[in-house]
Amino acid sequence: MLCRGSSQVVLRGHQERLFRHVPIGNKQVLIHLVIPRVGCCDCGK
Repeated sequence: MLCRGSSQVVLRGHQERLFRHVPIGNKQVLIHLVIPRVGCCDCGK
């Protein structure tokens, strides 16, 4: 969750997530997301 209106946001790495979805025909469907981790310099969260 980001602080509202804060312009002091820094990246703190990322989290990779892999989701399996329902197959399309005979093919397996995987969704790979790279989710950025951020930190607020104003409140420290």
